[in-house]
Order: sequence, then C-alpha cells, then structure tokens
Amino acid sequence: SIIKGDAFFAFDSFDGAGKLAEELETLASRGHSKYTKLVPDMTGVDPDESFSVVPYEKGYHFLCFLQEKLGGKARFEPWLKSFTLDHMGKSISRFDFQKHVTDYFAEPANDGGESVDMDSIVDWDAWYYTEGSPPEP
Repeated sequence: SIIKGDAFFAFDSFDGAGKLAEELETLASRGHSKYTKLVPDMTGVDPDESFSVVPYEKGYHFLCFLQEKLGGKARFEPWLKSFTLDHMGKSISRFDFQKHVTDYFAEPANDGGESVDMDSIVDWDAWYYTEGSPPEP
C-alpha cells in the first residue's frame, strides 16, 4: 500500500482472494487437497506437481492476519523491515519465520506498545497445516 496506495492494495487483495478460492477448488477437484496447505509435505513430490498460487495467497492472508492482530501498520511494518534485513539473501524455514516474529514481539515496542505473546494469538498449526481456505481470524 505504500507504493500504489490503499485502493490498489484493497483491489489486489480482493483479486488474490478470488484466485485463491478458484485454485483451492481446482486442486480439491483433482484430488490434490494436500497441496492447499501453507506448508505441504513435499516428501517425494516433484515441486512442479504442486506449483500454484496457494502458498503466495495463503502467505499473504497470514501476513494480513498478523498485521491486524498486532494493531496495524505502525506496529507491523517495523517488524517486516527487521525480518527482511535479517534474512536478506537467505532461505528460511517456517521455524525461522515463527522464531523471528515471536522473539521480535516478545520485547516491548519502541513506540511504547506492549510485548505480545504470539503463541496466544496465532494458531501456528492451523495456519501451516490446514487444507483449504485460511483460518478465520
């Protein structure tokens, strides 16, 4: 939203939600619901077989969920910058992501915001391993 504005952000979000719903339906109809998880088990699977918009759109919804739960852009964007700088040029796992966000928000915010116990507001397993649509906030 910083570069193109809130209206574009809202439209792009709406468009992405439609693409996600369509892809979830397509994968389910083909018997590939296991690829609708944010973190699917790829053991012995050709990555080309599972390629879709699902991880991108579910990941986007997860980041939006986190931003909302943390109180909005003012609290979320400094973390996002920190995360990006700390992991630039690196591959990370869901564990690296979870540790960074949990550790970052365990400390009181520079803006006076209180520390946050991420495990009390995020059902990590539901977000990572649930097939189909993202969990409801």
